[in-house]
Amino acid sequence: MKKAGILLIALGFYCVLLAFNMDVVVGKTYNIGLLNERQNIVYLSGILFLSGIMLFGFGFVAKEETKNIKAFALWTFLTPIVLPMGIKIVADIQEANRQNEIRLQVATKQKEQAAADVKKQEEMRLQAAPILKENSDKFVDNKDGTVTFKTTGLMWQRCSFGQTWTGETCSGKATDITWYDAIKLTSNFAGHSDWRLPTRDELITLVFCWNREIKTLGKEEAGFICTGSVISPTINTTYFPNTNSWFWSSSPFALISSDFAWYVGFNDGNSNASYKDSNSNVRLVRG
Repeated sequence: MKKAGILLIALGFYCVLLAFNMDVVVGKTYNIGLLNERQNIVYLSGILFLSGIMLFGFGFVAKEETKNIKAFALWTFLTPIVLPMGIKIVADIQEANRQNEIRLQVATKQKEQAAADVKKQEEMRLQAAPILKENSDKFVDNKDGTVTFKTTGLMWQRCSFGQTWTGETCSGKATDITWYDAIKLTSNFAGHSDWRLPTRDELITLVFCWNREIKTLGKEEAGFICTGSVISPTINTTYFPNTNSWFWSSSPFALISSDFAWYVGFNDGNSNASYKDSNSNVRLVRG
C-alpha cells in the first residue's frame, strides 16, 4: 500500500510539472486552446496526490510502524497546505478561462458591430446617391486638378497640400502643418499664383452631409455642421479624393484666445477651434 501511495504521489507531482510546462501562460494572458487540457491535468494531479497521501498513510497505520508516525504526521500536516494551493491553481485557471471567454465575446461583438457599421455605411451611400448628384452639380471640373464651386465662384485645389494630382486622383499623404505655417502658404498651380488658405465659412461650403442634416453655425459658434449620422469623409470624394482629417482655415478664434484658430474636420463634418501650433491638413483656394 505504501508503494502504491508513493507511486501515486510521484504521478501527481509529474502531472503538476507537466501542466506547468505547457505553454499556456504569458504574464497573465492565457491561451484558450490549451487551457482546458491543462485544467484537466491539474485536476488529475490533485486526485493522484491526495490518493497517494491516503494510501501511504494507511500503509503506515496498517503495519503499525510506530517509528514512521512522525513521517505520517508530516504528510498529514502537509495535506491542508498543499490542498489550498491546488484549489487556488484550479481557481486561477477557471478565472482565466472566464476572462478569456469574456474577451472572446467582446471581440466577436466588436467584429459584428464593425461589419454592421460597414453595411450601414453602404446602405447610406446607396440612399444618398441622389443627394451626391445634387452636390456634384454644384462643382465644375476644370480638368487641371482644380474645381470651381458655382455658388461662391471660388476655385479649389482638388488635392490637399502635400499630395499630387495624377490626372485622376490625389496621390501621397497630406502634409500636417501648424496654422502659423499654413497661413503663409503660397502656390503656383494650374496657371495661378494667388492661392491662399480659405476662411472657415469658405471651407465649410465643402462639407457634404449625406443626409442633408446641416446646422448653420454662427460666427463664434463651434460644433457639428452635420448633425445626424454621417458617412466619412464628409466631402464629395468625386471632386476631392483621398481626403480625411482636419483642415486649417485662416480664421482666428479670438473668443477663446489669440492662440486658437478654426478648423473643419472632414472625417465627421465638425467645425471647431484648436491651438495654432497644432498640426492639421490644408486645402488651398483662390478667388
